[in-house]
Formats: sequence, C-alpha cells, structure tokens
Amino acid sequence: MASETPERRASNVLTFCSNCELCRDLLDEAPCQFFPRLFMLADRRRRDGTEPDGRELLDMIDLCNSCGQCPCTSIQTQIRAAKDAFVARDGLPLRVRFVEDVRLVGRLCGMLPSLTNALMKIEPLAGLAKRAVGIHPDRRLPTFPPEPFDAWAEREGLTRKPEATGRKVAYFVGCTARYMFPEVARATVEVLRANGIAVWVPPQECCGMPTYLEGDHGFTRRLAQSNLPVLAECIASGFDVVTACPTCSFAFKTVLARGARYAPEHRETIAAMLADCDGDTAEVRSRLIARAEAPTGRVSSAGKGFHDAWVVNHLAAVAGASEGVDDGYLSEIDAELRIDVACHTWELGEYLRELAAAGELKAVAGIGGEKL
Repeated sequence: MASETPERRASNVLTFCSNCELCRDLLDEAPCQFFPRLFMLADRRRRDGTEPDGRELLDMIDLCNSCGQCPCTSIQTQIRAAKDAFVARDGLPLRVRFVEDVRLVGRLCGMLPSLTNALMKIEPLAGLAKRAVGIHPDRRLPTFPPEPFDAWAEREGLTRKPEATGRKVAYFVGCTARYMFPEVARATVEVLRANGIAVWVPPQECCGMPTYLEGDHGFTRRLAQSNLPVLAECIASGFDVVTACPTCSFAFKTVLARGARYAPEHRETIAAMLADCDGDTAEVRSRLIARAEAPTGRVSSAGKGFHDAWVVNHLAAVAGASEGVDDGYLSEIDAELRIDVACHTWELGEYLRELAAAGELKAVAGIGGEKL
C-alpha cells in the first residue's frame, strides 16, 4: 500500500510537525539537526509548493539521533518507524552494518591494538579506513587500549556473581568503555567499591542504540532479547543495574520501555489491582511501588513513568478501554520485562546521588587527588 511506503511515513512526520511548529522555537538553540531540516523543507513547500523527494525525506529522517528533547514521543516513534521502513526496503550498506556493531569493531581492532594504532597513524591508511566506513576525513580515530576492560574484569573476579548482603551492582559497561576507554569502566568499578558496593559484570551485549539509530530493527531486537532476561535475573537477585554510559541508560530506561505501560499485560495487572482494591488508585500505586522496590529496595527515576499518581489514575481510567496502545519500538518484547529493567537501571551519577541522599556516599578521590 502507498500509505506504508517509507516516503509516506517520513512525509507524515513532516506534515504533523510543520502543522504544529512548537519545536521550531523550543529546539531553536538545541543541538538538533533534524528539525532545522524539517522546517526548511516545510517552508519551501509552503513558499513554492515544492514537495520533498525521496532522497530529501531519507536525509531528513537520518538527521534524527533520538536525543529525546522533542516533546512528542509519538513523533519519535514515527521517525524511527520511517527509518526502519527505509532500511527494510533498501537495506543497509555493508560499511554501516560493520560500524553499527560496535562490539565487533572493538574486538577486531583490539586483537592487535599496537598494530592497529600504528597503522591508523599513517595518514594514507587512516584516510582509506575512514573513507571505507564513511567517517569524515577530519574526524580523529580512537586509539585502542593495550588491554580491554574484560581482561581486567576477569582478573578482578568481576565476572563471578558475588555473594553479598549489602548493596550490589550489576555493571552494564557499554561498548565504548569496554573496548576503547577501559579506564572509564575501571574508574566506575573503583568508585562503587570505594562505597562498599559489591560489583558484578554479568554477560552482556551492546545496548542496541547504534543499531536502533541505523534502523536495524532485527539486530536491535536480538540484542534486547539477549540483554533484558539477564538484567531481569540480576534484579531478581537483588542487584541494581548501573551504567556509566548515558547512551546505555537512555536505551534501557527510555527507548526500550516506551509504550510499555499501555501493553495488555500491564493493563491487566492494573485492572486486577483495581478490582482487588475497590478502585482505590492510591492503593494500586502503593502496591505497584512495593512490587517494584521488592528486589532491591529502590527504583530509578524511570519508575515515575509507571508509578506516578497521574500515570496510575490515567491507566485506571482506561483500564477497560481501547485508549492507549503499546507502540514502543520493541513492543513485541514482554512489557513487564521492559518495565522491570527500566525501573532498576541507574546512570552512575544518578546512583551516586541516590547514595548521597541516603547518607551512604563516601568521599572518593578524583584523578588529581581531590575529594569528590
């Protein structure tokens, strides 16, 4: 059907946003490349009636990096759906499929890091490598460390599940810290340990954000299907999931959880609680929070999206209606699993702030020896 074409999906985004225009001013000073292009095409269409062609629509969609600053989650979902549709129809270039697999890049280049680094310092070779994978010639290539984080973690016993009674963290490392900047990952572990927290590095894949941004839905789904059950098992064992990578945090707390509160299985949970509580939404909210906090005694900031009073009241109002739908990017994955991981995933700074609020944060020395 014509309405299902990638171009039609992208054109719908253009029409919806240009009819609203809130983001023209709202994101005027934000580092967003998508909306300036969208409004340029919209203004041209209004001015002389020139409709954007397929290439222009694809280029527009490509400029969205899913930063989440625009207020309409439905539009964010439609942008990704348009991108996925282009990729499903036209495929991804081989060089993009290589670069989107950050774990593969890190492993290959990290096998002989000294040789890789030496070769990338030879300008003709570096230029050829950049051109081959589509990197701008002015971009600097990363220097690969002599040892990846995994080797250090193995020596430190971090890959063995610890038996601990206090706070426990399942550390989701992230690909860049794992393969390119292991000093960041080591520092994260050292800060957590300095605060008396047992650290475990469970089996993990890429968080899926690189493949998500490239429109590779199948790869993203496989990564999520691998990561989410492992992280859920960590949570059930009393571990908080912590990452120092804001991209990984955004993936688990926002992207994968989006739309989950409207999923049939979650709405059925709300409906059952409402029936049991004689419609008292305050009691339903208390039960939801207690259930979420049961494994570790706390939930991350993502819990607000599922436990705030207005959310529970709204879900109660539509519990038996057709309003609201799980239109999240990975709605095919169990919603309760997505909610569970989102509510127990912490970005490192957020986790340390929570420690401080609980009066449990110990002073930690910075790189220069100063107290943090």
